Amino acid sequence: MKIRTVMFVVVSALICSSAFAGDDLCTNNLAQMEQLMNTRGKEGISGARVNEFYALHDKAKKAQAAGDTKSCIALTTQALQIPKSMGKK
Repeated sequence: MKIRTVMFVVVSALICSSAFAGDDLCTNNLAQMEQLMNTRGKEGISGARVNEFYALHDKAKKAQAAGDTKSCIALTTQALQIPKSMGKK
C-alpha cells in the first residue's frame, strides 16, 4: 500500500511540474523579449524587423492571457530568433 501511495505522489508531481514548466517558459520568454525591448544599443531590437518583433510580443501576451501556453511559447521562441538572426548579418 505504501509503494502505491509513493508512486501516486511521484507521478502526480511529475505531471504538475510539466504543466507548469510550459507556463514558466512562456513567462521567461516574454521577460526576455521585454528586456530586449527596453535595451538600447547593440543588444536591443532595431532595424527592419522591429515591427515583427513587437507584433509577435503582442500576440504572445494575448495567447498567455487566453491560457494558450503552447502558442505563447511558439510565438516567443520565434520572436527571440529575430535578434539572433540580426547579429549574423
